[in-house]
Amino acid sequence: MTVTLPAVEVHAAVAKPRAVIIVGPSASSTADFLREGELFADQAQAAGMSVTRIFHPRATWARVRPAVQGANLVVYFGHGNGWPSAYAPFQENTKNGFGLNGYEGAPAGSHVYYGGNVIRDQVRLADDAVVILYRSCYSAGNGEDDQPVPSKSVAIDRVDNFAASFLHRDVGAGVVMAYRTKQWVDFAAQLMRPRRSMDDVFKTRSAQPGWRMSGWMGTNDFYVDSDRTKGARQHLDQHPSAGYSRAITGDLGLTTDEWRGADPSSANDEPTEELRIKTSDETPGRGQTVTFRVVSTQPLTSSPTLRIKQPGLTAYTVSTSWIRLERYTTTVRLASGGTAGTLQLTALADPVGGEQAEVLLELPLH
Repeated sequence: MTVTLPAVEVHAAVAKPRAVIIVGPSASSTADFLREGELFADQAQAAGMSVTRIFHPRATWARVRPAVQGANLVVYFGHGNGWPSAYAPFQENTKNGFGLNGYEGAPAGSHVYYGGNVIRDQVRLADDAVVILYRSCYSAGNGEDDQPVPSKSVAIDRVDNFAASFLHRDVGAGVVMAYRTKQWVDFAAQLMRPRRSMDDVFKTRSAQPGWRMSGWMGTNDFYVDSDRTKGARQHLDQHPSAGYSRAITGDLGLTTDEWRGADPSSANDEPTEELRIKTSDETPGRGQTVTFRVVSTQPLTSSPTLRIKQPGLTAYTVSTSWIRLERYTTTVRLASGGTAGTLQLTALADPVGGEQAEVLLELPLH
């Protein structure tokens, strides 16, 4: 079956996303984190989300675990215990997770870590959930306040490791955002805006000037593939002197509509197409690096292929990598030769027990 589709989507009303805001014990920072957690919760409610607050001194695993099951958004303020660090050996019973109260009423100066292994074993979020790690050491690349800026490779590893358990296919997160410093950004409102990618949300500018690592900087940012999570990409927004305080990992092309569970076809009762192509840039240029996503409505026997035809050049085919659910991605540097005109992208996929599906997306190429 061959279907040619325009690069236009219709967005339908959906149920309220469910947000869980967690504030763990953080010693002298606890009062500040409680204020920020309350602000985030208020913003999420104002944006139209259903909000659950789990704050110190009652932020225990016994309360957090049931609350986050099926959540669309999980925001955690608190201590971070990541890797690489000075605290060897690497293990994920306590690293790369949450620092919580050991019991209700525990003091702000004590905490218990529930690491990546616990997250993988006991947490099941909503599909495409967003996790935000806020003010946690190591999660965005930088370590603790008194430590020097790490090397680029160490920062990448820390971000990758901290995100890995939440991005595990059983846990369900689509992306993990990490912010080491205060962000003057209403992320809840940004998530509720339609037709935005999670990378777009990450690249929101600060609402307050003068905060050197608040909001998108974009002067030294870079992308890398994740080593821990197949198909995931990392985007680190590096400050030229202060290092790594902002990062996102996962399916960066995941849209706010997909996160909210919007069905692009439900507004007009048309059947959802079997296959769709999405692009990180709707007006790409020759020589530019572009990420394409292929989304299927049904299980496939293998990863789709993507045929790319630039004006004046021979067509070529690239493979895609599975991200999660029935979503696949590939990042391509378009050829610098040829001419401007129409870029043709053809995805081919083999549904389980069905005929081969094909979809064409055409984009203006400059």
